[in-house]
Amino acid sequence: MSIDRALRFARLLLLGVGLAAPALPASAGEMVWIDCYPEQDDVDGDGYAEEGAPRTQKQVPEQDKLSCPDGWVPKAGDCDDGLDFVHPHAPEIGFNLRDEDCDGRMDEPQVVQLPNGNQNTKTGFSIRVRAGHWALTAQGSALAYQIEYADLTASALPSFTPHRLVGALPSDAVFEAPLAGLAPARVYRARVHFYKASSTTVLVLGRPTRRTTYTSLGISTDWYFSATDGDGDLAEARSDLLLDGFYELSESDRGRVGYRGTAQRDGTRYGAAPKERWCSEFYVWLARSRFWQIAYASDVAGIASWFSVYREWYPHLPFTEELTEVAERADYVAVDEDGDGDADHSAMFLAYDLTTGRVWTLEGNKGNYVRVIQRQPDQEIRGLGHLTELALLLSL
Repeated sequence: MSIDRALRFARLLLLGVGLAAPALPASAGEMVWIDCYPEQDDVDGDGYAEEGAPRTQKQVPEQDKLSCPDGWVPKAGDCDDGLDFVHPHAPEIGFNLRDEDCDGRMDEPQVVQLPNGNQNTKTGFSIRVRAGHWALTAQGSALAYQIEYADLTASALPSFTPHRLVGALPSDAVFEAPLAGLAPARVYRARVHFYKASSTTVLVLGRPTRRTTYTSLGISTDWYFSATDGDGDLAEARSDLLLDGFYELSESDRGRVGYRGTAQRDGTRYGAAPKERWCSEFYVWLARSRFWQIAYASDVAGIASWFSVYREWYPHLPFTEELTEVAERADYVAVDEDGDGDADHSAMFLAYDLTTGRVWTLEGNKGNYVRVIQRQPDQEIRGLGHLTELALLLSL
């Protein structure tokens, strides 16, 4: 441990922040209430009741909270209950003028998340975009785009690239949108806005001058999350965990993992049993690629104990200023999900947002999906596990 980190650790101890593991979550036999919808409102049998289906709370054993009793389904929002490939989290199919994922848009352009990132460096990365039928809407004009992006430590202060022309597109309408000039060792979100570019020639001081105007097409991609590299092996390991996690976020968004996953259902990809809560398994599955010893942990208390071995477990009430200095991307956070004051949910730390005062996290089993969440630090965060050079060294 460096002198600087040792001093910060000492300050935390003086503040009364100990190294104890969090309280265990509710016992498996406890009954909990969950939202359910009548199975009769899921005509196509895809696991999603139709939009507007009545919601009812059902009491189930805590270990069965990912599923509803017979005759009920746990999800709704199906915008076409006659087609089993149309529902929330369904993959959007281009060029068919249909809203497969029920987000209110047809054939929207999509970002293509790759398993290990896309040309990620210390100062940038590339975004692969599938333009879909929007590549055809320029109607004789050129298709252009602009990237909106923000460091998650200041998400309320986005930046915008200049407009750029897309150029000739292949048959699948996929192109690369590079993003440069970023800060190292940070987590970013970005989305791509589309425009129609029209050029005209005007006289400026008596000389013909070509000008380009950009008219918004009113369509954008969803947010794309990625990370820049940092210096050293530990920074590289953190980037690997994050990029792997963001790929799993994409897999969940496309309905391949998590609820009714077409590749692996629930958290089975991450080592959990079907219908088992899998938030901790998700973090462990990501971390074990570079920190193999954590593979023996399977719940919040176990993960906290693993970090405690390296004296890098910080339980706290609330999330203190000192802990914002300690926390780094890909660290572990224990979350109070049900508001009872105890840690019962696992998440990966992405950033502390100075503009909103919230903590960004990547979480497995959030509604049986992988999601990026913003958490209230003083109300929901109940522990921080800090990844170290020592833990990485012992994993070689």
